[in-house]
Amino acid sequence: MKQTHVSRAGRKAQILMAIYEDTAEAKPFIFTPYFIAKRLELAPSTHIAKIVAELAEAGWLNQEHVSDLWGRKVTRVWLTGEAFRLLEDAYAEGKGNLKFVKSWFE
Repeated sequence: MKQTHVSRAGRKAQILMAIYEDTAEAKPFIFTPYFIAKRLELAPSTHIAKIVAELAEAGWLNQEHVSDLWGRKVTRVWLTGEAFRLLEDAYAEGKGNLKFVKSWFE
């Protein structure tokens, strides 16, 4: 799968938009860095996990570390209420595009 270069701000915007779109459509997904990478058609990597952690630290995502039945650690993430409302307003105004959302991180 060929990957094109996207800035760090662009990746953050892509991650938020992907989570928002799936959440708004009420798709029953558990968002993990692995799932997010696959959703964006990227190779799962620590790079995506670090960006997700940065978004959680900045208050865009809620983050929860859980262990599954076999003791493996999984990080689950979801949008904060504030981030969801902000994205909802952007989409309602027709500004739900990568360029507009990316400007929040530059």
